[in-house]
Amino acid sequence: MGCAVKISQVCLVVVALCFAAGAVHADSIPGDGTIRMGRGSDPSPSVSCNKTDFKIKLNGHGGGITNCINTSGVDWLGLDIFAVIPSNQTVTCISLLFATCATQSLGVIGNSGKKKVEIELFGGAVITAGSATDVCAANPAPTSCFFINLNDSSSSNPSASGGWFGLSGAQGGTIDVHAITPEPGMLLLLLSGAGALSLRRRRISLA
Repeated sequence: MGCAVKISQVCLVVVALCFAAGAVHADSIPGDGTIRMGRGSDPSPSVSCNKTDFKIKLNGHGGGITNCINTSGVDWLGLDIFAVIPSNQTVTCISLLFATCATQSLGVIGNSGKKKVEIELFGGAVITAGSATDVCAANPAPTSCFFINLNDSSSSNPSASGGWFGLSGAQGGTIDVHAITPEPGMLLLLLSGAGALSLRRRRISLA
């Protein structure tokens, strides 16, 4: 009788521990970091991104949604994003705007079990320089407006969980975003080329 009671108590303890472990896993940050980007906005207020380098604040669950309006005065050809994920996980990238999404690991951060990653979105579209008065919810959305959704399964809830950590290693930290802009040297080359063509045409027309 006493033995049976002890066995039942042990079973109850094991069940309780399993339940607690399951609850912790359910509340913990999932593995892979998912990033979804597109034109327009997800359900969240839009903010003016007036610099080519800016930060995105994660929510307390490693996810979040940021809607941006490019008011920097410069067209953006793509985005370079730096964040942190668990070292044994990968990045899932879904771009509804740019043609390519390349990711690479920048190395493990000490003994934290996390690694820094770079995500580059590029090609196929341009985020044009707009104004803070643009309404991103318009259809079609202005080309100055875009969203970055960091939630798992592309959830549209700004408070949903995601697989991300900020660059400080905090679940509610910030990640860095750098806009990819036309190189000044390339623009100068294009302008000088256009000027040379124009001058040549004038000479031909005068001849």
